[in-house]
Amino acid sequence: MRLRLFLLACCFIFSAALRADTSDGWQFQVPAGLDLPAPVLESSSLGTLDQSPSGGEEVSEEPPAPGRMAFSASSSSSAGNVADEITPEIQNLAASLQNDPTRIFEFVYNAIEYEHYYGSKKGAHLTLLEGSGNDMDQSALLVALYRAAGYTATYQSRWTLLPYDETVPPYNVYNPEVLYTGVNWLGLDAAPYPGLTITRPGYAASWTDLEYKKTLLLLNYFYYSGFRVYVVPEYPGALLVPHMVVKVTAGGLTFTQDPSAKRLTGKAAVNFITATGFNSTTKAAFLTALGGTATGTYVSSLDTTGPLAGTIIRQQISNRTATFNAYLRANRPNDSVRDILGRKENQTLNFSGLQGWSYLLFVTGGIDYAPVDFPVIPESAMSSLEIQIDANTAYSTKMPALQGKRLSATATGDLVEIRLNEDVIHSATVGAATYSLKLAAKHPHISYLSTVAADTTKPFHDKDDGGKTYKKSGSYALIYA
Repeated sequence: MRLRLFLLACCFIFSAALRADTSDGWQFQVPAGLDLPAPVLESSSLGTLDQSPSGGEEVSEEPPAPGRMAFSASSSSSAGNVADEITPEIQNLAASLQNDPTRIFEFVYNAIEYEHYYGSKKGAHLTLLEGSGNDMDQSALLVALYRAAGYTATYQSRWTLLPYDETVPPYNVYNPEVLYTGVNWLGLDAAPYPGLTITRPGYAASWTDLEYKKTLLLLNYFYYSGFRVYVVPEYPGALLVPHMVVKVTAGGLTFTQDPSAKRLTGKAAVNFITATGFNSTTKAAFLTALGGTATGTYVSSLDTTGPLAGTIIRQQISNRTATFNAYLRANRPNDSVRDILGRKENQTLNFSGLQGWSYLLFVTGGIDYAPVDFPVIPESAMSSLEIQIDANTAYSTKMPALQGKRLSATATGDLVEIRLNEDVIHSATVGAATYSLKLAAKHPHISYLSTVAADTTKPFHDKDDGGKTYKKSGSYALIYA
């Protein structure tokens, strides 16, 4: 524990010299000149907004107490794909939860943290292993567990009008304890874009600056992760976003459940500037001792090679670490590293029986924005991994199919084989003593803002390693996470 805190203090001292204190939530820094031409919808085109907290059909009678089977398992619906494949680990987990649908939902809701990205990148198995996933991957895990337990489960894609916080109409009439918002679910900053002046576009002319900042931060948060989103002028401070949920049938009743939208709880992050005493005075003395000059966003003329540089740096680290430890002992003596960093975690809930569950405002009427049912997550919504050996045709596989398994390259003679665990999934013949191997991640991305240059080129969240050179001998582990 002390070693981790020492390393935190060391990293902070040099990274914080020119950095303002960070807030607890997520902030997107607006690039100069950025004015996203957000697609705008009139609320009349949406249809009906369903404000029912359950989002599903209620249980007709009081369900049994926890620990007992609420319903008898029906015939299994196991026709899935790589996203919700029932692996031995998932089958065993369902059995350890006594194939109880209430316990299954409670497990996913409480144990799996929300991670923000678009599409299915992990699938059910890796979501379970990593303990995190977005709405699609958490739904895939819930569907796989339900099917492993013998229940019929499918997916439903819905449009939700997501508020920035509980003050945004029409959510301000709800109990904030059960309301899921951009702040308490996604971890966005309670004060969006503090101190920044942003010009409001025409559709937001009647909004306040704060309402527009809330909508803009939501827009950036979803848009830059590849989501299709819409601004509805009648609902300032909110955004219309897609969201995947699960439909499960048990005891002759069908319930709609949202496993991924959940409230976060936790402590505020430690203010490292206060905790380490690395304020403007101590920072200036430190830089002066090293002959450095602070200029705006950078430091120049630092002498880190002089005879006293090492002593000065070590003494500064020692002083800041001692101050940091003293602060923690006095103010946060029992906190974990997660608490100190302000990392929030799920607010756990206990469910007395199988029920519909969602505290988001969903669109239930209309044609264009009505809920759509899916038996499986479409492959077009899954991330892909491409593997290319030299100039040969690239091999592509869906990322959920990888399931966190070991990926390796092995050369025998002129034959290079790509293995997933022990299974050969791709091979190519190479003649030279070395070969190039390129890994590229392709993520689903919604292109709907045609006036934004980045939207008509390669999505900015796709990645590749540029290709690496390997000797034609032995085996190599390939990092794809």
